[in-house]
Amino acid sequence: MSLSRYRHTDGVVRLHVTDVLRDPDGIVEAVGQVHTKLQSINAEDFEAQWQEMQRTLQEAGASAQDWREALLCRPHEARLAITAAQATRAEDGQFMITCGRDLEAVALMLPQDEDLAVTVQASPEVLRTPAWQQITRHHRGDLRLRLPVIDSEFLPCDDLLQQLVGSR
Repeated sequence: MSLSRYRHTDGVVRLHVTDVLRDPDGIVEAVGQVHTKLQSINAEDFEAQWQEMQRTLQEAGASAQDWREALLCRPHEARLAITAAQATRAEDGQFMITCGRDLEAVALMLPQDEDLAVTVQASPEVLRTPAWQQITRHHRGDLRLRLPVIDSEFLPCDDLLQQLVGSR
């Protein structure tokens, strides 16, 4: 949104505000190109091209989700983890886990932002991974765990809760 001008008449301020809409096709194209590049380059090329890729995503208006997907393309790049965590904090204010990809991304971002709240709304099957163990070991902030009732049949999840023993 941009503010273009104002007029003061008879004690009334009139503002003319225009919405600047982003080009969704341009965002998808830019994000797709960067994700493809991330999957195909080696570590040396990543270092050389990092600033250009970062600028491309920023100029395209990439969302926090776009940054998390970029991180999953190169899970061992600390710069991507830092940037994805910063974008998530700014846009969402929390780490949200609803599926396995979210779980993997949060586990990668968590060392960069250990105190950001984590909300989990995923089935126990999604959480039975090393990524969940890493999250429960390293997270220092609030953790909200909501396990959905999928069937009328009781499914134990003590193994998931046991990892939270001793946390605050």
